[in-house]
Amino acid sequence: MNVGRKLMLIVVVSVSLVTIPSAGAIYYYTKNKVLASEAATLIAETKILSVSHTQKLADAGTSLNALSRSLKKKLNSPFETTDIAGFELLIQRDKDLAWRNQSKSFDGKLESGIFIPPNTLLSDEQKEILLRSKHVLDAFGNSIQSLFNNVWLLTPSNTLIIYDTGVPDFVAKVPANIDYSKTPWITLGDPATNPKRTMRWTPPLFDPVAKIWLVSAVLPLDFHGQWVGMLGHDIYLNKMLPTIFQPSQRYRGEQHFLLDAQGNFIEAGPWQNALEANPESFKPDLMNEPVLAELLSNKLNLEPKAFKQEISLMGRKYLAIGMIMPSVDWQYFRLIPIDEILAPMRQVFYALVGMVIAIGLLIGFLIDAAVKRNIVARLQVLADVVRRYGAGELTARARLVGDDEIAKTSHEFDAMAEQLKATLDAIPDLLFELGLDGRYYSVHSPNESLLAASPSYLIGKTVPQVLAPESAAIVMDALQEAHEKGWSQGKQYQRKTALGLLWFELSVAKKATLNDESPRFMVLSRDITERKVAAEEIQSLAFYDPLTGLPNRRLMMDKLKNILLVSENSGSDGALLFLDLDHFKTLNDTLGHDIGDLLLQQVASRLTACLREGDIVARLGGDEYVIILENLGLDANVSAEQATTISQEVLIALNRPYQLNTGTYQSTASIGIALFSDHQQSQDELLKHADIAMYQAKKAGRNTIRLFNPQMQDVINARASLEGELRIAIKQQQFELYYQIQVDSLYRPTGAESLIRWRHPGRGMIPPFEFIPIAEESNLILPIGQWVLETACAQIKIWQQDDFTRHLVLSVNVSAKQFRQENFVAQVQTAVTKHAINPMQLKLELTESMLLEDIDGTIATMNAIKEIGVRFSLDDFGTGYSSLQYLKRLPLTQLKIDQSFVRDIVVDSNDRAIVRTIIVMAKSLNLAVIAEGVETNEQRQLLIEIGCTNFQGYLFGKPAPMAQLQERFIKTLD
Repeated sequence: MNVGRKLMLIVVVSVSLVTIPSAGAIYYYTKNKVLASEAATLIAETKILSVSHTQKLADAGTSLNALSRSLKKKLNSPFETTDIAGFELLIQRDKDLAWRNQSKSFDGKLESGIFIPPNTLLSDEQKEILLRSKHVLDAFGNSIQSLFNNVWLLTPSNTLIIYDTGVPDFVAKVPANIDYSKTPWITLGDPATNPKRTMRWTPPLFDPVAKIWLVSAVLPLDFHGQWVGMLGHDIYLNKMLPTIFQPSQRYRGEQHFLLDAQGNFIEAGPWQNALEANPESFKPDLMNEPVLAELLSNKLNLEPKAFKQEISLMGRKYLAIGMIMPSVDWQYFRLIPIDEILAPMRQVFYALVGMVIAIGLLIGFLIDAAVKRNIVARLQVLADVVRRYGAGELTARARLVGDDEIAKTSHEFDAMAEQLKATLDAIPDLLFELGLDGRYYSVHSPNESLLAASPSYLIGKTVPQVLAPESAAIVMDALQEAHEKGWSQGKQYQRKTALGLLWFELSVAKKATLNDESPRFMVLSRDITERKVAAEEIQSLAFYDPLTGLPNRRLMMDKLKNILLVSENSGSDGALLFLDLDHFKTLNDTLGHDIGDLLLQQVASRLTACLREGDIVARLGGDEYVIILENLGLDANVSAEQATTISQEVLIALNRPYQLNTGTYQSTASIGIALFSDHQQSQDELLKHADIAMYQAKKAGRNTIRLFNPQMQDVINARASLEGELRIAIKQQQFELYYQIQVDSLYRPTGAESLIRWRHPGRGMIPPFEFIPIAEESNLILPIGQWVLETACAQIKIWQQDDFTRHLVLSVNVSAKQFRQENFVAQVQTAVTKHAINPMQLKLELTESMLLEDIDGTIATMNAIKEIGVRFSLDDFGTGYSSLQYLKRLPLTQLKIDQSFVRDIVVDSNDRAIVRTIIVMAKSLNLAVIAEGVETNEQRQLLIEIGCTNFQGYLFGKPAPMAQLQERFIKTLD
């Protein structure tokens, strides 16, 4: 389908898309408006008809009252004998023995007729009454022809005088045996049912003589206080209600339903014939018309109304109007077919829609003609140029003129082609168009020295004819892959060029072609020689240590994986040596990292030199090296000996002095050995075992060798398990504080030292020496120390509230890591403030080992805490390396003599001399002294003699919970 027809189709579809919904909305809106307007018109029309019919019914009462007055006046005049003779000449006895007018002289169009049943005995007075009544009805009948069908006088004895314009010979048709005595024509005048003697309306009746529905207005006639009979008008409903009983000229399908006050049908719409055929027992079957049945059950008003719900009758939709007929209380329903109401509107609507569609088609054809001349031809030119350009004719140009969109597109295409040509000229890669058989169709290269031959030579040749077989196979494989997948990327090959042997990488994309064309491919060939060289350098950096040239951890792990696999297959044992230089950090910190790097390089050279052929040495990082020994034999003991021997040779080689820039340097190493003899360990497990053994060598004093055994792992596992349980203990607060009393020379309490205890839920009480080192190494000592500090301050607060303990001082041990926290001073300040304690009652105990590192920082922190009011005690004094130069600068309050000097003070003169010296020195520095570990009276007495007046030890009480300590306080005070 060309552009013109597409545009025509677009116009038609657009018109349809606009017209159809709009037409639907307009139709729906107009339909409702038309129905509402017609309903209003029909209601008004029905109202007018109702008024007209009501007037007719009212006229019946007026007429009968006038007739009654005339009759009574006539009957009250004196009787004449001539009337009797005239009556007898007027009537005759027919074959059925009934008395009727003389047929020869009777004309029902001009006079009233008389019917007297057989065997009726009439007195002269009755004959006179009948004759005079006839004369009155003769005169009265001519005056009511325009309003009513007839007028009659009916006596209880069935005697009838009737002037009937509709059926002039009515009396001749009255059966001789007719009995009106039980009909409403008579019963409505009975004084028992109508004591007020008013006019009544009979129910609608179907006249079997006239074959039509009628209703009678009846008025009792009384003469001389006696009921003589009934005066009446018979009104044919088809004349009184012509709109109901006659077909509508306006709406052919209009239906009418008329029901009397008792619910009997007078007009039954489509069932009217069945009603007239059997009026006495007619009852329509409304089971299949539930909507109509619901309508007929509605209660109506005197005012007509239209029902909102559309009425469905025999599959057709109707607009329904209903009302009560005045005077007679009949229910009237009028049903007008909706399709007939809407028929004129639909004709106009369909005509307009057809017109719009026709206009749309006409516009489409005009557009098609115009587009063919002004657009399609020029687009064909542009399409032909694009096709040629796509086929590889890069010089093809459209060059269309004008200022419309097609000309602009042509200009844009030409500009794009020029830009693409310039872009291709700027791309350093080779660009080819090849067929699936490898044939060259076009060649573009910014540098012909990269080509295998000149472009003119390549065109028409195939890749296998130009390239070496190995390179040609790779190119053809890329073409085949692009043919199957649509693209191919990443295939690389080497080729000789004028610039030498170069690497190229292919990117191939399949071109879109017509069904009858052979596959074509765009091939981009990129020179990646520099990238390949860089990749080789990256490969080297990825697997080798740049400082030493040794394999790095990654390459070592790869080689170890293969070695373990070979060892498992052969059954031969091997070993992994984990080597760490001793005190390497000190060298870096003192002489600099450049000197450290020289040492690492020389260590690598010595390790490489002293290994066997096939062994591997690698640098893991820092000062850590790994040596892999293969083929140590099939016997585990022999393998262990060989690994140990080689390790000893390595230590000897590494112990030789190193010549560094600044002079010679002596270095040692610690080596851990892990055998892979059972072939069950993974690489990581083996490395971990060797690392554990190396740390055991460190602990053994360094410059030594340790062979891994399972007991080492058990120790590590036990420590890891205890660390995990320690973390749980912190969360679950399984710790308790025990307190050991401190007294003076008179046994008076001066305070206590707080000592942490761990009450494990499964293991019971765990002593501090088992978990404190682990807490130190894992930094768990920080939350533990914080808890101890907070708990101690809370206890001091309790003491301050009692006169007996108000003066006591509580000592808290502080670890080095806890003390060196940046916010430690703030922690102490917060604890003191939080618990509102006297800071003089809190004493922090520090060890001498804490003074060895950053003495200036230590003094600054202590001074800041001293300003809070907290005091310090130097714990285990005499066991460390305290410098007197530093000691005098520390803001201490107390020195604590270590129990190792107190234990043998009674028997060892050296210990006594040391304790005496400590006491003398403390006094010279204005420091208090307390001796810990006092267990006997002899020790206490000797300490008093040499000047110590404060004590702590089992002699005074073991560490215990606070409740027991309180008891000791009381006993001591007593």
